[in-house]
Amino acid sequence: MWSTKTKIFGMPLLSAGFFARGFIAVGFSGVGVITIAQFGVGIISITQFGLGIFCVAQFALGFFTLAQGGIGAILAVGQGALGFAAIGFDSGVGFFVVHDPKSIWDGIRILFFTIREDPVFFILWSSFWISSFLFFFLQADKFSGTWKLYDFFVPRKSHTSPEVRKKALQTIHDPDNLYRIIQKDPDNSVREMALEKIHDEKLLMTILMDHACAGIHRAAVLKIAREDLLTEIALKSDNPDIADEVVTRIHNQENLKEITRHGERSRFRAAALARLVSPEQDYLHEIALKEESKRVLFPLISMTRKMDTLLHIIKNSKSSEIRLAAAKKLTPEDQKKAALLMITEKDQKIITSLAGIISDRDILKDIALHAEAPAAQIAALLCLKDTDTPFLLDFVKTSQDSEIREAALRPVTDQKILRDIALGPYGTPLALQALHKIDNREILKEIKTLASDEQIRLEAEKRIKSVMPIYYRFTVEFSCPSCSQPVFLNGPLVKTQCTNCLRWTELDTEFWKKVMESGLGIERHLTFHDLTIERTDHSPGCLKCGGNLSADDVPADFDGVISCTGCGEKNPVFPVPESFQWIPHSELIFCGERQGEEEKAAAEMKPVAISCIKCGAPLTVTAETPRNATCTYCNTLQYLPDGLWLSLHPVKTKHPWYLRMGYAERENLQKLKRG
Repeated sequence: MWSTKTKIFGMPLLSAGFFARGFIAVGFSGVGVITIAQFGVGIISITQFGLGIFCVAQFALGFFTLAQGGIGAILAVGQGALGFAAIGFDSGVGFFVVHDPKSIWDGIRILFFTIREDPVFFILWSSFWISSFLFFFLQADKFSGTWKLYDFFVPRKSHTSPEVRKKALQTIHDPDNLYRIIQKDPDNSVREMALEKIHDEKLLMTILMDHACAGIHRAAVLKIAREDLLTEIALKSDNPDIADEVVTRIHNQENLKEITRHGERSRFRAAALARLVSPEQDYLHEIALKEESKRVLFPLISMTRKMDTLLHIIKNSKSSEIRLAAAKKLTPEDQKKAALLMITEKDQKIITSLAGIISDRDILKDIALHAEAPAAQIAALLCLKDTDTPFLLDFVKTSQDSEIREAALRPVTDQKILRDIALGPYGTPLALQALHKIDNREILKEIKTLASDEQIRLEAEKRIKSVMPIYYRFTVEFSCPSCSQPVFLNGPLVKTQCTNCLRWTELDTEFWKKVMESGLGIERHLTFHDLTIERTDHSPGCLKCGGNLSADDVPADFDGVISCTGCGEKNPVFPVPESFQWIPHSELIFCGERQGEEEKAAAEMKPVAISCIKCGAPLTVTAETPRNATCTYCNTLQYLPDGLWLSLHPVKTKHPWYLRMGYAERENLQKLKRG
């Protein structure tokens, strides 16, 4: 198509080609004001097949048509004519009709005199069509994009098409009108365009406080430079999604403190707290006294060094996660206060964390005697040593709680005392526990002979057949270096994945030496990924029911599962991996996770198909997909729902695993028990 550079009414003065578009359009087909084409549309249309106001064609449709066959809304002239006024040489149909005139001019003359006799209907009819044409012609821009008929009866700023509304915005400068558009327009791009024309910061403040304008709050924040106004937004806004955008633009420390104290939404308070530079410990304590939001308390705990602040949080927070985070922040210098908390504490995780920093055996004994929760008594007893046997025996003989009695017995290594318990009136479970700790063959033979309980006699006979191996029971966890959430190590792994942030952590030999060099009981290493280790000498127990597994006679090269005789659960057993061969006397792993199982489970996880929340396009979600997934079609960020996320990333629970050591480990075990 060829067109002139000269334009009129925004279109080329002359256009020629297969499909011409211009003021004057000449071609096979065309659209213009004056159109000369085989097929065309124009105000004046000269075509074979045409549509126009004035149309000369073989076949035509328009207001005024001259054609072999034509339809004219006002006048039709032709061999066959259909119109309000029609001049037909062969046939004509209309309100006013002239049949077979001598010529076109003769037909027009006859039609004129016919209409003049009663012109009212013709005038009304013509006025209607001309008015309708002018009505739509003057609003031709409203045909842009998506449109509906009622769009021609409303202002352009209310048009269905966002593009028409944007053009209308170019002529609107009144702030109140712009504000109303921001409130009510359904298209965010139109609202943003209206926002660009507003420079009054007070009006911008009003917009930021208006729920109806939430979609452009982020853009509005960027237009405000005054910190006092930004501070007021942070204090009063009910839109947490703009917290980061607002607070990152505030630098005055006093303003940030004010937000942390009095901000209505926790997102703003947390963002302001994170921006504080070396806040005073008394100030942090003041915030902790009244703050309840986990979003604020988590960073506050990491910033505080004041023990009174941590103690207040542990005592008063309703969130077990917050209380646990505060408990983990306590240090061995806080043993006495940690003990006071442990005596009244009920939460198992917090008890374990508190027990991990207490090494004073007198304090541990006091906890064992006075703790309200059995879990706290058990944790304290597990931290005692073989040298505390007389104290431990009091619990073995007097406690009515079987779990407490078993915990008290675990540190005891004296073979004669264990013999007395195995043969004494303490019940079969405790007798069996004592029997499992005896490795003296003579004592085992004596028990086999003297025991009145057949189950104990049979167990003693099994133990006599071979020198018992040594078992260490481990439960290990550490804080993820990326997100600080707990990561559970349920086996000898050289790398593991955090179920919260999905980051992998490499675990080198230095890390595992910390684990293997730990004493019996509970230990914490605050500077080593906040590593918490619970280690006891305990034979393997079923992962499902906790019942004792027949592990002593399992060959050292066995790789498979052993079934629990109590519940039938199949528990995994495999040799110590090559990367752990440096552990002296190590033989087998019981009930532990093996390296590669996590990766294999993730690889076997079937992808899930969902639909984009915005455009409905299909999204394929796998275990590798991040929680904030992005649609590849519309680029919309969407937060995967909890149910879907958990189906792809099942919650990992902590459970014990066991390391079987050869008989030569016995001497080292005795050292550990002596403390």
